[in-house]
Amino acid sequence: MKENNQTKVKCKYCSKEVQKINLEDHIEECSKNPNLKGINGWMILFAINLYGMAITYILYLFTIPFISALFLIFQGYVIYSMHQKKKLFKKMAIIALWIPLGLVILSFIYALFALTAEQFSQLIDELMYKADFVLYLIWAFIWTQYLLSSKRVKNTFVN
Repeated sequence: MKENNQTKVKCKYCSKEVQKINLEDHIEECSKNPNLKGINGWMILFAINLYGMAITYILYLFTIPFISALFLIFQGYVIYSMHQKKKLFKKMAIIALWIPLGLVILSFIYALFALTAEQFSQLIDELMYKADFVLYLIWAFIWTQYLLSSKRVKNTFVN
């Protein structure tokens, strides 16, 4: 059976209905949309976040110097790759988002062995009361999804 090229299908980028025979051309045009390039829109908020994380690592230099210095260097490279519009930026930014969460998990593992059961229980109660962990998890997940699926990110970071 022959496939009918006159049927209409939805473009995955702009959701317009296009004849199937013209879909590839439409997708190519859609990806060249000049309004979806550069550090604009939601990317501005993400860029501000990257700078905020760098400032946090600078402040932590006074309490945990070695680890903070490593993360600050990494964060600096992520910011550099953002401004240079490097393809690698997307992967590096996702790693930068999840590093603090990984540190919290490592801290939990350490606390599990270093603290008594009562102290560990107190730590868990305090953490759940603040809900920082859950909020950060949601926040990191949302930004990760944005970086993976955003048309602007795909069009901007091409070097």
